[in-house]
Amino acid sequence: MSPTARTLAALRASGWVADVVERWIGGGGFKVRKACFGLGDILAYLPDTAGVLLIQACAATDLRRRVAKLCGVDEAVSWLRPGGERRLEGWSWRIGGAVGVRKLWSATVVPLSAQDGRVVALEPLRLTPEELARQRRGTA
Repeated sequence: MSPTARTLAALRASGWVADVVERWIGGGGFKVRKACFGLGDILAYLPDTAGVLLIQACAATDLRRRVAKLCGVDEAVSWLRPGGERRLEGWSWRIGGAVGVRKLWSATVVPLSAQDGRVVALEPLRLTPEELARQRRGTA
């Protein structure tokens, strides 16, 4: 299962309405992925609440590169400024505790903010899918 599919499943399990907004462009032997506004793969909203969430889903090992890339995208500041929420979610296997305990998928969530005309990555959160669902519902 891809990071995008994992994020979609976690969002929908939390009551969010979500869809993939990344698309493939090209033909003639080559294709290029294009994220929505160059910012994210998934657009989501929570019914009966204001605001829209744009998420870039990736492997946890790719988070640092994705944050650096987003800091250079002008549209990122204009998305965040009027209240649009933006975050990166990196998925990886994590050991659940003691030796012999099975590994679980967990997400490292990096919220982004616009400060002084630039994009700033806030403190990353490392969450299991259940913790991520509770946080999204506002019950964490």
